[in-house]
Amino acid sequence: MKGFCVYAGGIDIFIESEKMRKTVRLAKEIIWKLNGTGRFDIPDNASGIDAVLYHLRNANCEIKTLADGRQLYTISGDGFSTCGIIGDKTTLIIRK
Repeated sequence: MKGFCVYAGGIDIFIESEKMRKTVRLAKEIIWKLNGTGRFDIPDNASGIDAVLYHLRNANCEIKTLADGRQLYTISGDGFSTCGIIGDKTTLIIRK
């Protein structure tokens, strides 16, 4: 999956998206999605949008199913990568 990654609230967040460029509209969509999880209260104003745009990074996410049925994720982008088990509470993956 292609999308964007941001670190917030002590967790890595991957947002699936076909978009490639960071725009104000994209930042607003991400704020709405994050606030919709019930874990965040990011203001939908200029300062919230600027903060999201500043921290947002292009990323790819790959999910694999292990032999025991658990799912492993790998999120990577320019100069960073992270991985773990889905449901480990250190990563939030938001799909379309």
